[in-house]
Amino acid sequence: MFNTLKNKGINFTRLLFVNSLTILNKSVLLIEYPKSGGTWLGQLVSEYLQIPFPRHKMPSLNKSLYLGHYLPRGWIKKNKKIIFLVRDGRDVLISLYFHQLFFNEKNINQKKDVLYYRKKF
Repeated sequence: MFNTLKNKGINFTRLLFVNSLTILNKSVLLIEYPKSGGTWLGQLVSEYLQIPFPRHKMPSLNKSLYLGHYLPRGWIKKNKKIIFLVRDGRDVLISLYFHQLFFNEKNINQKKDVLYYRKKF
């Protein structure tokens, strides 16, 4: 339960940072639908721009590249450094299918989830 609360706290903090500080520190936002290749593209862009890409960590106050799954709202839309990643929905479904029903290096720690989805389908 503590890990769940900790993860929710980190996610809330990341959302707060992304929606408030990215304009001030000139960070780059990468917005994508889940399973569209945002992590891969984020690694490429952060390497090219030579800025950090803090994934699954607390964000820093320095210029960074942030990955998000929600369309920007409010004053964050004034940020001119937003990349929208669009992928064919059929490819997204295939990626999700293999991620949820077959063990791989990304879901090896979520064995219960894979077994649940196998039984469900």
